[in-house]
Amino acid sequence: MDIISIEKTKENFRLLVDTLGRFILHRIEEKESVFKLCKVIKSTKGQRGVPHIITHDGRTIRFPDPFVKTNDTILYDLSEKKIIDFIKFDVGSLCIITGGPSVGRIGIVLQQGKNFMEEEMIKLKDATGVEFSSKISFIFVIGKGRKSFISLPKNK
Repeated sequence: MDIISIEKTKENFRLLVDTLGRFILHRIEEKESVFKLCKVIKSTKGQRGVPHIITHDGRTIRFPDPFVKTNDTILYDLSEKKIIDFIKFDVGSLCIITGGPSVGRIGIVLQQGKNFMEEEMIKLKDATGVEFSSKISFIFVIGKGRKSFISLPKNK
């Protein structure tokens, strides 16, 4: 979900993963290049009770919205270094898979559950109606319902 900007050509790209696990560059507009999606890995309180969250790319953000929890996604403004909005991880969320055998697939969360090894598993349904499962650690929320907060390649 990283943003790549080329100053000379004034082009902006978002780094995504295809269904074979390869990185692909998706061309985006200037207005979409000012923010980045970050998955919340940990939500804790630090010294003197100051709440902070840690994202998948190593950012530590102090005083987040109190409703932001682990596995949610935040929209992070790169220029002002602030949280613009957040997307709750819940049934009905639009997600992309970032690892495992279903890498690169996009689907809507149908249900949460645990498998026989007590791992948190998520059942999703893609645009063609096929249901698949993935670990919660591989899930990255990118939208609410069918509306994505980022533009996606045509074949997604």
